[in-house]
Amino acid sequence: DLVTTVTSVDSAAGLPSDTQTAQDDLDIDVDAIVDDLDFNVADTRVQENTDGARRMNIALTDVALQDTDGSEVLQSLTLSISVETESDNFDPSHASDLLLEVRNNGLSKLVQITQTGSTPDSVDYTITPLPGTSGADFTAAIEDLRIEVPQHFSGVLTLDGTLAWSETTTGDVELDPGDNPGTSTFQIVQTVRPRVEA
Repeated sequence: DLVTTVTSVDSAAGLPSDTQTAQDDLDIDVDAIVDDLDFNVADTRVQENTDGARRMNIALTDVALQDTDGSEVLQSLTLSISVETESDNFDPSHASDLLLEVRNNGLSKLVQITQTGSTPDSVDYTITPLPGTSGADFTAAIEDLRIEVPQHFSGVLTLDGTLAWSETTTGDVELDPGDNPGTSTFQIVQTVRPRVEA
């Protein structure tokens, strides 16, 4: 609130001055607007593993909210993983064929990874923080995500991701709630090259 006070004085020679004061309150509302999000992604190329499962970090790094006053929060990561492979009977919806996990065991306990849909050649996930998880820990967890595919798998995995965050401190009057959430998309291509065995 902005309080304004106006004071007027009426004076004349030989007479006592007359003073009057008026005061008014002005309520100023500042509309909250979500800021941008920074992050980096990279494609990866590895060889088929003939001695066990192949594990690949998803290469999402340097995730950071530009607004650092604590009023914004990272809410979720959604991933759609499409698979092109000649491997027999590969089903991306089965964890035995494609497993999405947080590598660090401590961080893995702070997030929920939910499979939300699948087709014969793709699978969708949503990753969200569990209650009580700090923004820093959720960021660390999604940067620590990795994919595991079976021994002898070769092919191309295309990861289409969406990061979602929002403004949480909007004051007593929000003029335009439509500018409080933010999303940003990315794509990562992971190539597993076949290896010839004797």
